[in-house]
Amino acid sequence: MKYCSDQYSSCYRQLGFTLIELMITLAIIAILATIALPSYQNYIERSRAQVAGADLVALSVALENHFQRQLSYTGATTSNVNWYQASTDYTITMTLTASTYSLKATGSECTLTLTHEGTRTLSGGCGGLSSW
Repeated sequence: MKYCSDQYSSCYRQLGFTLIELMITLAIIAILATIALPSYQNYIERSRAQVAGADLVALSVALENHFQRQLSYTGATTSNVNWYQASTDYTITMTLTASTYSLKATGSECTLTLTHEGTRTLSGGCGGLSSW
């Protein structure tokens, strides 16, 4: 049997973590979170804007098909051109005349626009997206 003569011997080895070790770990996690969270939020907003842009292009193709059949954009709706929005993060609006259209996707921080001529514009933050 092993006998420990004082409290500083190896018999009283500490098990677990000290408060200082836990505080250092929490500080490191907090620093990493403050760096990573804004980048992640920009990534999410940028990917949502890209999906909205793809929705606008798909709707544009559907409107062009409608124009080929009817020789006019007027009267086209999302249901009669067989187009369905892939994501509900953006609100899609159409402005139609007989020979032109303008499509707009409006999100919380970003607005994308596509015209019948293929002109693409964006305004707002869009998560750092510079063009689509």
